[in-house]
Amino acid sequence: MVSEWIENLKDICNPLVMLGMGTAVCWMLLLAASPVFTASAISLSHPIPWRSAVLVSCFCAFAIAILIEKKTPLILGNLTGSTGALASSAASIAGVLVHSFVETAAAQYASAALVGFSTASIALAWSQPLSNLPLRKRIAAAASGSIVGCLLFMAITSIQQPFGLFVGIALSPVSLGCLMALDKSDDCGTMMIPWHEGFFDLRLAASAAATGILFTLCGHMVLESDSQWIAENITGRTCIGAFLVLEIALSAYLVKRARPESPALAHKPSVACMALALLFFPFATGKANVLCLACAFAGFGCFMVFFAIVLGNMAQKLNTSPIETYARGFLILTGGMLFGEIIAQGAKLLYSQNMEYVGILSLIGMFVLLASEWQFIDAAKMANETSAMGGTDPHENQSQENAFDIRKFAEQYGLSPREQDVLNLLIKGRSVPFICDELFLAKSTVATHVKHIYKKIGITQGRQELIDVVERFEK
Repeated sequence: MVSEWIENLKDICNPLVMLGMGTAVCWMLLLAASPVFTASAISLSHPIPWRSAVLVSCFCAFAIAILIEKKTPLILGNLTGSTGALASSAASIAGVLVHSFVETAAAQYASAALVGFSTASIALAWSQPLSNLPLRKRIAAAASGSIVGCLLFMAITSIQQPFGLFVGIALSPVSLGCLMALDKSDDCGTMMIPWHEGFFDLRLAASAAATGILFTLCGHMVLESDSQWIAENITGRTCIGAFLVLEIALSAYLVKRARPESPALAHKPSVACMALALLFFPFATGKANVLCLACAFAGFGCFMVFFAIVLGNMAQKLNTSPIETYARGFLILTGGMLFGEIIAQGAKLLYSQNMEYVGILSLIGMFVLLASEWQFIDAAKMANETSAMGGTDPHENQSQENAFDIRKFAEQYGLSPREQDVLNLLIKGRSVPFICDELFLAKSTVATHVKHIYKKIGITQGRQELIDVVERFEK
């Protein structure tokens, strides 16, 4: 089984994509949950923490990207290409170094602007190759990139400062370098033109904004008396470790039991994790606070994987600009995080006692979570490129009678569940590449399943004979 997983991974995920996505993810994780780049606390005792200033800069960068893409898309395309890669790399390095070694207020805000610009640029630069990948490879890129990013995070946070800082600032150039090499190899497909008018599903927008709010609220639920945990590596490692474990479990499930609805699984754990964190935060103290924060972080990470998949689906199936689609999505997400900061500030002013403060944030978070899921209950299907997105799902119109016949046929001939999935697509006339993309399998694995199906049924003359046998069985 493990060898099959490795074979599938090699077939569906380019090493450049895995490394480039992994370094990009690690860069963002270090910014969000590590003292490697900054020891600035996230507590409300600081008027405008450095991380919050970076978030504002990201929000502005995404908004500007949308405006530019609407007016002059070629300019933004060049900026996310080789020219933009060099500028983003320089900005990321300069921003982190200025923040670490220059203490004036003006320098701190300037560094936040540089880091915010570079972070948004990295995210948008990867929008084009992700959108051009087939669904199966896009899921592999999002999942493997997250796992590699978490592993890199663990390694870099174990390096003694200031060496960890200098290793960390190399992540942005490495990620963009992988992107440039990938662009030259043309492994992620060609540009889809002309673009249609930009579109964004309101239910997805509501869920993204709500997730951003919840993530920020959970970050502020660590009591002031326990703020020392935030400035230590143990907090970040616990949060990233929880995300890593959950993502590995989901990826293993997708490889072992992939179905057309499986991509939406990336969204479901995020709801459960954030709900658990909100439920237990008011009763947690000390290290238990960190565990609640880790639970919330794992949920947010799973949502981000789901979000990256869906945004690529939308750009591909609706033929909209990948840069604008991803910029819209991340603008809404960061806007939700900023709105969460406003809510946290308001709650801090109204409630002076720590337990009251955490309790009210928990209640607000529960309300936001329930409201989001009420509106978003069917929107997770967008991860599967269904007809609601402008795509086609070969299983949407499949009747229950036909599904029952196929299962009965498979039972008679002793076909395994995976062989049944392959058979279901074979008799629809689907090609081997389509079956690979639909079931997240390598070509060699599909070929093996086809060989076993033919042997068990007694097929010697190819697919037409198989279809004839199935039709006779149904009669």
